[in-house]
Amino acid sequence: MLSNALKMSEIPDGVNSKNPQLRENVLRGVIAPKKMANMTSEEMASNEMKALQENFTKVSIDDHQLTVA
Repeated sequence: MLSNALKMSEIPDGVNSKNPQLRENVLRGVIAPKKMANMTSEEMASNEMKALQENFTKVSIDDHQLTVA
C-alpha cells in the first residue's frame, strides 16, 4: 500500500526497473522519501551492483599491487 506522502509516480523510473528492492523499501516506508532524496548512487545500488563494484575494486587493487611489485 502506498503512503499518503508518497505516490508511485514520485519514485524515479530508474528505481522502478533497476532496483525493485529499493522501490519496495520506499513504498513500504522502510526508507523515507527525504532519505532517498539525499542518498548517493552507491547507497541506492542493488545488492548485486554493490557486489560487482566491490569485486571490481578488489581486482583493481590486486592488479595495481602486481604492477608496482
